[in-house]
Amino acid sequence: MMRFGAPGRGWAGVLAISLMLASGLVSAQAPNTASTAATIDVPFGAILSLTGSGAQFGEWHSKGVSIAVEDANKSFQAKNIPLRIRALIEDHQGIAQPAVTAMNKLVEVNKVPFVALTFTSPTLAVAPTADNRQVLVINGGGTGPKLAGAGKFVFHSLPLSTYEAVAMANYAYKELGIRRAAIFHLTDDLGTGVADAFEKAFKSLGGTIVARESHEPAATDMTSQLAKLRSAKPEAVYLATHGDTLNLFLRAAANQNFKPQWLSYFAYPNPNMAKVAGTTGNGAYYTSPRFDIKSNDPAVAAFRTTYHHKYGAEPEILASAMYDTVRIFASLLEGLWNAGVRPPYSGAQLRDQLLKTNNFHGVTGSMTFSPTDGTVKKSLFILKWGGESGAMVKDLPPQT
Repeated sequence: MMRFGAPGRGWAGVLAISLMLASGLVSAQAPNTASTAATIDVPFGAILSLTGSGAQFGEWHSKGVSIAVEDANKSFQAKNIPLRIRALIEDHQGIAQPAVTAMNKLVEVNKVPFVALTFTSPTLAVAPTADNRQVLVINGGGTGPKLAGAGKFVFHSLPLSTYEAVAMANYAYKELGIRRAAIFHLTDDLGTGVADAFEKAFKSLGGTIVARESHEPAATDMTSQLAKLRSAKPEAVYLATHGDTLNLFLRAAANQNFKPQWLSYFAYPNPNMAKVAGTTGNGAYYTSPRFDIKSNDPAVAAFRTTYHHKYGAEPEILASAMYDTVRIFASLLEGLWNAGVRPPYSGAQLRDQLLKTNNFHGVTGSMTFSPTDGTVKKSLFILKWGGESGAMVKDLPPQT
């Protein structure tokens, strides 16, 4: 039975490095690898959640970027390609306006042709700039349904959460026998979109949504929402939220002896859950993009070894997805170089190269991007949370 562990901590050091990256004091690049005067520097942007309620996600994403830059530059050197990528990291704090400010800086000041991004609202917010300035954006962490077709230059390396929500609705109704469900969700684009998709799918199967409650970002008191959910007597509650708020909600539920079947999506596992909520969250079923960190695949094994050596923990899906996002950028540069195209590279050239790429092989699986809405098709797992890791209970094919 495959298991997928929660990552380790050690965020303080990563945050310090990331903040230096964001301020321009240092850039993410491979260690001194015998670069020469002929080596061409190719900077790119990475707008992550280094602070705010999504800072834990920013830690994982930053680690993925760091290893990807190192591995890409080593690969360039081994293939005698005189390119060296360099990450300019900015903080979007999990919200839209800082993402727009960061995007403008990267485009206007740093002149980057490519930006790696995370989260739904920040990605939606920068999409107009990406299209207007023809800068390729690959979102490696946001999965809200509204992201489909967000922009001509905006693509996504994770499957959008519509598929996750529909998959969980089907699993809950058909295999768990649940007929009465409630929903608790964050009020941002991702949380609302996931909740809407789950509600629509569950109702279409014949199920009943007996209650739906929401919370603002960084909420700490969910007493009133919890009381309404509990009074509706659902068999299950779909949790379209994450992080500290999720943990506090689960602790409050335990204090009120509220024990429905918990259902959720890929952001459910987090390293502080047991510390804050004890065992309340155990037994939850949640969806996740298909990712087997213990695979014998050479790319996965190499990434796992490097990650464990650097951070003393197993990589999880978000670090892995961001690693793939940056490696995709590097593969586009390699393809252009091999085709005789020389720097400086434009976002339009990178986009054209991306659409020529079939089945990019990453640590999170093979990827081909849709030219119409920027989405990627990947398989899903349904897992059951056991306190420290999730055990896979169902393997689902890519969405058709």
